[in-house]
Amino acid sequence: MSFPIVSTTTSDNYKLHALHLDHSNSHVFLHVHGTGANFYYYTWLEEVSAKLRELDWSYLGTNNRGAEIYDYWVDSPTKGAAHELFEDSVRDIDAWIKYALGIGYKKITLSGHSLGSEKVTYYMSHGQYKDEVSAVTLLGFSDSYGTNELYAKEKISSYLDEAHHMIAQGRDDQLLSNLLVHAGYLPQTAASYLNFFNKDSELSKALPLRQGKNLSLYRFIKVPILAVIGEIGEFTIIPISDAIKLLQNENPNTQVFQIKNSDHEYRGHELELANIIASFIESIKLSK
Repeated sequence: MSFPIVSTTTSDNYKLHALHLDHSNSHVFLHVHGTGANFYYYTWLEEVSAKLRELDWSYLGTNNRGAEIYDYWVDSPTKGAAHELFEDSVRDIDAWIKYALGIGYKKITLSGHSLGSEKVTYYMSHGQYKDEVSAVTLLGFSDSYGTNELYAKEKISSYLDEAHHMIAQGRDDQLLSNLLVHAGYLPQTAASYLNFFNKDSELSKALPLRQGKNLSLYRFIKVPILAVIGEIGEFTIIPISDAIKLLQNENPNTQVFQIKNSDHEYRGHELELANIIASFIESIKLSK
C-alpha cells in the first residue's frame, strides 16, 4: 500500500488532506466529515474500510476546510468549523472528486456524515463534478439550521445582530462572544455565523428536515441514496420516524436504515453500519 495520507488543493488555494486506503483501480467511497471533525475521527473507519476492501472498493476519508475548530496561521488561509462558509464546501468536494478522477476512479460513492450529509446534498445540485457521482450515502443525516434554531430560540436575533455589528466594524473573522454560539457546540466567527444561520442561507435550504416537506435539493439527486440514522442524539428536529418517511417520500431512489440504540457516531454499532453500507453497494450493483 502506498503511504495513505494524501492531499489536494482547492480552486481557492486551500490545501486539504485525506486518508486514502487504496484497494481498487476504479471504485472509491469518498467521505465528507461533519462539523469540526476530521478524516480520522470516526470509530467506524476500520470496520467500514474493511468491508469496502472485501468488495474491492477504496476508501478516501477527506478533510475539508471545516475540519477541527479554528486553525489560523500567518500567510495561510484560516480553516476550521468556526470559520467556514457553507457554500465553500462545494469547492472542497470538487477538489476531492477531481483528485479521485485524476487517479483513475470510475465509480464514486459520495458520503457525508452530519453536516457532511447537508454538504453532500447541496453538492449534488451545485457541484462541478456532480454527474461523476454514482451513489450518495448520508450518515446521521441532519438539519443543522434547525438544530441551531432550537438551541438559540429567542436569542438568535441578538447573535445575528452581534455578527452584523462586528462585520460593520471590519471584524468578520473574530469570534462571537458566546463561545458555544454554533448550536451550543462550538464558537463561530461573525461572517461564518451569518453565512450559516441568517434567514434564507444556503445551509437553510440544504436538508430542511424541520419543515417536514419540500426537500427540493434532496429531490434533485438522481442516483441511488443510502441514508442511515441512529436513535440517540440525532439532529433531525422532527421525530426520526418522520424524517425517515420524509426522505423516502421525497426521493424514490432512497434506502433508509435506522440502527437502534446507536448514537450519532454509531459507537458500538460500527460493524452494523459497515454491513449496511456493503449491502447497499451490492444491491445497486456498484461492486461490479
